[in-house]
Amino acid sequence: MPAQAQVARNNNGNLLQIHLGSAPGTLVHKGNTVQVDWSAGPKSRLVLDGNSYKALQLHFHAGSDHRVNGHQFPLEMHIVHQSVTDPTQLAVVGVLFEVSTHMNPFLTQFFPLLPQHPSGKMPPIKQLRGKLLGIHRGHQFYRYSGSLTAGSFSENVEWVVLSTPQPISHEQLNTYLRLFPKSSARDTQPLHGRVVTLVEL
Repeated sequence: MPAQAQVARNNNGNLLQIHLGSAPGTLVHKGNTVQVDWSAGPKSRLVLDGNSYKALQLHFHAGSDHRVNGHQFPLEMHIVHQSVTDPTQLAVVGVLFEVSTHMNPFLTQFFPLLPQHPSGKMPPIKQLRGKLLGIHRGHQFYRYSGSLTAGSFSENVEWVVLSTPQPISHEQLNTYLRLFPKSSARDTQPLHGRVVTLVEL
């Protein structure tokens, strides 16, 4: 979250709708992270305050850009969406990962395809199933307006961050860190009057 965020509750589930379907994916080595170009399927949707967005890609940051109660997580995934009516408007679903004894079923679909070395070939993902993330009604998300956390750091980005971290095994985390050992996290930023809202699906 932005630095020293004060969280307000809003239990109006109509403010947020998320559905991630299935679609092929393309792995792209970006130098400091791996990106998966992925549409999440024709029935996928992200709706914020009545505005619809479609998935473009997902990528990772190690450690996490967002912190909860000051705690930084070892890995964070960003699912980047673009407005269907205004391509300059983006929305990002953030998923935090915490080390567990359990493999993450979503990551299991493509982490084994990552090359042993940065110059290695990245094969296509035949089908990436969003439902394996396990996002469902009752989950809570932190919501705020901000900017991208890398590249241009452009504004006009709506953030939706899953409040409950997802499991990732030591093996899966090490698979990623072997390729990208350096931290790509952005420092927490001042609020500048922004409000972080806790929203339930």
